[in-house]
Amino acid sequence: MLHNLHKTNNHMINYIKNNISYLLLLAVIISFTSCEDIIEIDVQDSKSKIVVDALLNVVEQTATVRLSKTTPLYSTDTTVVDLDASVSLVDKAGNSTPLSQLTVGEYVATDLNVQAGQDLTLVVEVDNEVYSGNAIVPEFVELAKVDTLQTAFTFGDTTVVFYQVAMEWIDILDVDNFYRLQTYVNDTLETGQYFLYADTQNNGIAMNRPIMSFYQPGQNITLELYSTNESYYDFYLQVASIQEQGFGGTTPFNPQGNMFDSDGNHILGNFGIIQSSSIHVQL
Repeated sequence: MLHNLHKTNNHMINYIKNNISYLLLLAVIISFTSCEDIIEIDVQDSKSKIVVDALLNVVEQTATVRLSKTTPLYSTDTTVVDLDASVSLVDKAGNSTPLSQLTVGEYVATDLNVQAGQDLTLVVEVDNEVYSGNAIVPEFVELAKVDTLQTAFTFGDTTVVFYQVAMEWIDILDVDNFYRLQTYVNDTLETGQYFLYADTQNNGIAMNRPIMSFYQPGQNITLELYSTNESYYDFYLQVASIQEQGFGGTTPFNPQGNMFDSDGNHILGNFGIIQSSSIHVQL
């Protein structure tokens, strides 16, 4: 992994200058709309439905699956999570790797041997029902560098200094790649932000993308690049759309992932696979 810290290139300078007003407004909006990653929206007052939140990290060779059930809209009952399920990963050859229950509703596997390009299926058996989701393991893409821009504003006798950053990586040629950018400030994840990119227009070339956040001098920033499977990318595009609609949204909807019941119907949740690369920056 490269750990180079580069000063701002012309691309980033022009971007910031042209969008500074927008970024200031966006920072205010995000502060009021931050939320956790998984959004469950089920406005119909129906029976409880299973939710499968699964993530496989190829770099760490770990898989984590969280199972829960929704609560009907007009019920005061809490969400049921103790499902006594059987959870496993199955490859194309039929080899099965079971996940062990770590806590109530959470199942994990470690020391996996997952490789890019593998075809994997997550199988969940619970309450005499079988749910499954399929995904292809994405290629590893290294976060190559981080650009920084220092900006200062003076208000009377007060000068305010802040930083902005941009991440750059080289897209893999002739492969459909999907990305998500994550940022941590002093080891705390910045939630409610969805920086999602596909290489539709940038196949095989350098991709430089700014993070629309403002950072203070002295902060420790960790910037993380996820190379993801397609369904992970699609799922969080929907989550981002729900967040953008906010209270002005006309038609609430559930993000649709790649998990299905035995009849081929979508269920809530998603099976995501990521390859991660990160760079740490001291501002």
